[in-house]
Amino acid sequence: MIQISSADIEHIAVRDYCYEEWRGRTSALDILKAADPQWVVDLGANVGIWGDLCRDLLPSLKRYTAIEPDAENFTILSSNFPTADLIDAAIFYGAGDTVNVQGCGDGNRGGYMVKGIAVEDGVTYGPVVSDYPGKQFRCMTLEAALQDQVPDAIKLDCEASEYNIIQHSPLLKKIPLLLVEFHNHTIEYVESFISQHLPDHTILDVVGSYPWFNVTLRS
Repeated sequence: MIQISSADIEHIAVRDYCYEEWRGRTSALDILKAADPQWVVDLGANVGIWGDLCRDLLPSLKRYTAIEPDAENFTILSSNFPTADLIDAAIFYGAGDTVNVQGCGDGNRGGYMVKGIAVEDGVTYGPVVSDYPGKQFRCMTLEAALQDQVPDAIKLDCEASEYNIIQHSPLLKKIPLLLVEFHNHTIEYVESFISQHLPDHTILDVVGSYPWFNVTLRS
């Protein structure tokens, strides 16, 4: 079982099993289970909640790669998945080797976003966004993180960086099954963005409402 501190149980129960329904009990997980991938990538892994679901759901799973930039989350993630491929970095294009971050809370209690992303993509990140002047994330491309190998499926929960990654990553466009949490735009914007940048993928499932949509796509 994954480790979750007692202080976080109520928050995680609300956030990860209600608002982010595809992690727990919806048609998106049915799609993932039917695909039965052997290698899944968890981008924005936090402490490994989604990976824990994959272990339960996917009988053919042979490789789990978790990407998590926050040091506190990564320490817990490493305990939960000692034999997995673990990468302590943020995936982002055009920012250099490190990025400053903003967020809505520490560790499991909220999400960190690349500072300045609101300027780049016109997003608004909820009513409260705090600066974390002492916190930086190491950055790399998805191609570098996965050594140009193509997994069977990927989950993106990366606090509005999904637009940057989808737009700039040629490797992501080759992955057959995508489960993406889109932040801070309308569903009309998201559909137009997908049509432009993922023309070979089809939307199979949409869960949620503004400002978060969990979208499942397959090529």
